[in-house]
Amino acid sequence: MKNNFVLFLLGSLVGLTANYIFLKRKKIKYVLIDLKKALLSQLKKINKQGEHNKQIKNNKQNKQKENVPTDCPGVDSTEAGKASACEGCPNRRICNDPELKKKNEKEKNENLNQVINNLKDVKLKILVLSGKGGVGKSTVASQLAFALSYLNFEVGLLDIDICGPSIPVLTKTINYDVNYSMNGWVPIYKNNLSIMSVGYLLPNFDDPVIWRGPKKNGLIKQFLSDVYWKELDILIIDTPPGTSDEHLTICSYLKENLDGCLIVTTPHILSICDVKKEIQFCKKTNLPILGIVENMYQPIFVSDYTVKNMCSDMDVSYAGKITFSQDLINACQQGLGCCDISINSHSSFEIISICKFLIEQISYKYNTNKKEDNNKFTTASDTNETKKDHFNLPSSNKKKKQTTQEGSRKNIHSIDISDQNNISRNDNIRSCNGTSDNNKIDEPNNHLQKSVNVLDSKKGRLLKEMLKKIDKLLVKQEKAQSVMESVTHLAKEPVKEPVTESVTESEKKPVTESVTHLAKEPEKEPVTESVTHLAKEPEKEPVTEPEK
Repeated sequence: MKNNFVLFLLGSLVGLTANYIFLKRKKIKYVLIDLKKALLSQLKKINKQGEHNKQIKNNKQNKQKENVPTDCPGVDSTEAGKASACEGCPNRRICNDPELKKKNEKEKNENLNQVINNLKDVKLKILVLSGKGGVGKSTVASQLAFALSYLNFEVGLLDIDICGPSIPVLTKTINYDVNYSMNGWVPIYKNNLSIMSVGYLLPNFDDPVIWRGPKKNGLIKQFLSDVYWKELDILIIDTPPGTSDEHLTICSYLKENLDGCLIVTTPHILSICDVKKEIQFCKKTNLPILGIVENMYQPIFVSDYTVKNMCSDMDVSYAGKITFSQDLINACQQGLGCCDISINSHSSFEIISICKFLIEQISYKYNTNKKEDNNKFTTASDTNETKKDHFNLPSSNKKKKQTTQEGSRKNIHSIDISDQNNISRNDNIRSCNGTSDNNKIDEPNNHLQKSVNVLDSKKGRLLKEMLKKIDKLLVKQEKAQSVMESVTHLAKEPVKEPVTESVTESEKKPVTESVTHLAKEPEKEPVTESVTHLAKEPEKEPVTEPEK
């Protein structure tokens, strides 16, 4: 009986609760919605408080950075907090604190790892610099990007000139908006050219950007780590003029991943003097200089101290010149490249030749040329032969003789290779285990020639493809220019007058007299008048002879 009673009670309770839930289901639904709203509002408040705390921390850090003296050795240096410039600095205690140093190092390493992971699919990275403003640095950067995209390469164009962005104007993408995705900011796409600039983030393009150094550095870090660049063959970075915070931050984030920089100048003496300062900056920061471009070149206005003279004095290679032409101005106004408007124009030929120079310099840097690789891994006399120096680079040492097995071993160890990961230790050990036979002495060199790859396979293939395409295009342009020059030469030639025989004065007189005599003679009446006169005369009777 007790068990039945308990079961009855349980069943009744279940039935009552089910009936209550069935009748009051709508009310429970509204209660759950209210709870959800309350939870969301609390989460928003927590997020706002966290953002507010972050802003307070950033403001404190910015104030500390503003108080930094001009001769500050830096937090990373061994003299941080100990140098004479640190006396009286409010941040001296922070520099001496080892825990804060560890925190700063961790933050820097995290930022570097983010940048490296985001740009791992970008094969080549080039900076475009200038010592002075208004020399056409952004124009050169945009035209190089357009020229490489014309050759069907995936090109990225990044504008880190935060206070004066001009890439949106030169590409005619002022009113474009940047979208945000799960992978980060999506750049502006124009065919196979991806573009990113501060101008796309402003509510109005004409609004000024009034920022201090730390805020600029934070935005540059976002451009490098938070923009979804995808797979790029080359990334061209347009920088502001001079040597400022933007240059230091970009060099610190990219470091050894940069393939080099291109410096733009004009033939004017003031810009040449400023370029010297830029070259010194690159040498101090260990930034490789690929070449110097002479923009706005005009053969009429040339100073005594030319850009080529400056390049020879500073031991820097001369990349080429870009003449001040109307074709280039029209291309910039239309937001296109000179190659897109007219591939056979003189300005497009100059820009593509500069592209070829850059790729040759990068390939020389990484030793992708087969001749240079063969010269490195053959005999000692071949390794130290003088190489062709097309780009004002230092020449090699004099020839040395190889006579014994020890000489070959020394030669193998003396090979200068930039990437140490490309050669394994086993290869070096095998190369040193040669025998006394002459045939076996050459085996280690052949083995090294096959195993050593100074450059990554992707970069090497890309550079070779670029050189092939550019060479083909330059050949076509040279043929077209030769045809145009021949046509213009023919058009400028004066029309030759017909050759007339020389006539003496004595022969001229009778000719002129006869002409005047003929002019004075009266005109003869036409034949019709004589016919009408005959018709009017009376007919004469026939004469008859008298009869006999």
